Amino acid sequence: MEKYLLPTGWAWKTLAEVSEINPRRPALQRHDDAPTSFVPMAAVDEIEGRFAEIQLKPYREVKKGYTYFEEDDVVFAKITPCMENGKAAVAEGLLDGFGFGTTEFHVFRPRAGILSQWIWHYIRQTEFRRDAKEHFRGAVGQQRVPQEFLSGYPIPLPYPSDLIRSLETQRRIVTRVEALLAEVRAARELHRQVVADTGRLMEAVLGETFGQSARDDWVRIGTYVEHIENGKSPSCENRPAGEDEWGVLKVGAVTYGTFNSHENKVLPQSYIPLMDYEIRPGDLLMSRANTRELVGACALVGETRSRLMLSDKIFRFRFHDDAEISSAFLDFALKSPALRNQIEAAATGTSPSMKNISKDKVLGLLIPKLTLSEQKAIALRLKTASQGAAELKGLLRQNEDLLYTIEQAVLAQAFRGEL
Repeated sequence: MEKYLLPTGWAWKTLAEVSEINPRRPALQRHDDAPTSFVPMAAVDEIEGRFAEIQLKPYREVKKGYTYFEEDDVVFAKITPCMENGKAAVAEGLLDGFGFGTTEFHVFRPRAGILSQWIWHYIRQTEFRRDAKEHFRGAVGQQRVPQEFLSGYPIPLPYPSDLIRSLETQRRIVTRVEALLAEVRAARELHRQVVADTGRLMEAVLGETFGQSARDDWVRIGTYVEHIENGKSPSCENRPAGEDEWGVLKVGAVTYGTFNSHENKVLPQSYIPLMDYEIRPGDLLMSRANTRELVGACALVGETRSRLMLSDKIFRFRFHDDAEISSAFLDFALKSPALRNQIEAAATGTSPSMKNISKDKVLGLLIPKLTLSEQKAIALRLKTASQGAAELKGLLRQNEDLLYTIEQAVLAQAFRGEL
């Protein structure tokens, strides 16, 4: 059962020895109309390890079919992907000291002499979640951590034969851990602000270049575009196409400035590929149907695999042979606030989660009228700015990974008695 060497006086126990796992619910005498705490899975903050929101519902709505827990219990998501994402929390702030939540919670109730935070910090470790995932049961997409795995899982405990000393040591280590993790959280919050500012960097540059709205001397995109085409979306197998298979682009293949060739579904062998719709380097693509934020999102195709077919939810621009237009310039223009305002105004659809824009509306969008050499100069300057922003984002992702590594290192030291 030992996972590593512990300090003198410490011992390995099981989670079942330090907590009651999924304890029985007591008999409750409560009026059906009484407001009662309820916590859905979405309300568990996987970063802070707390309930971001506690809903109040009439007792009648929650008393059957939900997981019962009490103040200071530890709740742990047992289903994928919530478990891997770290959804676990110490229950605090419950009305009348108890509440209910999704059936996808396991509950740990610490035994005498065990701190809730001791268990909670321990199960937040990557190693624990990796081991839990290896013991998943159930069908793909509905896999869960079984209670038997938790019952036998080892957890270190300081001085288990001396209750007072054990509690003092747990409190000292937990206090130290939480002080260190508070610094990590502060750094993470600063990091979030920097990421948000970086995300607005290109928007500001594009706004400065193209302005916020169309001008009277701007011209229709249709001035340069011979036609806009979209492909077909036959019934496909829900998996990416293999190297020698044909795939059809999914709507997620095109976001702002990014073409992801891996976002595709495999075309059935019974369907003859439409060669005219094959994606090629240099194509300028636009999302025809998507959320309000992503409808009209566009991307230039760079290197791409062959045998990818245009779908009916993605447009491709075809320019006049003699059109003096830079695809890169148009790509940047379509990302600018001035064009985004036009696109969102032109998009239709009653569903807030899905909007559409027609070919005629796209052809009617207004862009600056500039010479080809002016367009290329602007595109080159914006490409340099975009590459700089991308490099900065890459550095920020490394910082995010580093903060997570630091957090895990603190937890590892804590449960080895090194704090």
